[in-house]
Amino acid sequence: MLSDAHCANHPTRPAEITCARCGTFVCTGCVVSGDLCAECKTRLLRERKPWSPEEKARAVARRCLRWSQRALTAVMVLTFVAIALHLAVADGMVPSAFGRLARGLLVLGAMLGLGLIGLAGRGYRSSEGGRPGPAVPGVFPGATAAFLAAVGLAPLLAAAALIP
Repeated sequence: MLSDAHCANHPTRPAEITCARCGTFVCTGCVVSGDLCAECKTRLLRERKPWSPEEKARAVARRCLRWSQRALTAVMVLTFVAIALHLAVADGMVPSAFGRLARGLLVLGAMLGLGLIGLAGRGYRSSEGGRPGPAVPGVFPGATAAFLAAVGLAPLLAAAALIP
């Protein structure tokens, strides 16, 4: 408790701390997120700026999750199109020149798959593993990371099987 300071929102209550961001005196009822006043937390949420090590880890995990979802879609589409094109060339339905395109798409899918594995690992470490920074459970679960890593391996396995 601060000596003679009173809460900015409740003048009859004694201030317990000052806001870490703006320096406003706040009572125990007004403290938000450990050391912020409600106004600063609202402002930081609106600006989407992380304010604590936990929030920074959570922001990294969310960003990795968002990008891994996009990469997952791209990997699946590229791999599907490449395999379908390869099978069409093998059956003689399309000219053999499309075989190079199929291999190129498969290699591109494999590279994106490696990127997806990296995003899954970074998101998991930021969320569940707690490195770097403190653990923020539930943002990027281990099951999600394992699924994304497995899907990231699929184009590599397809490339190994289809490219001579």
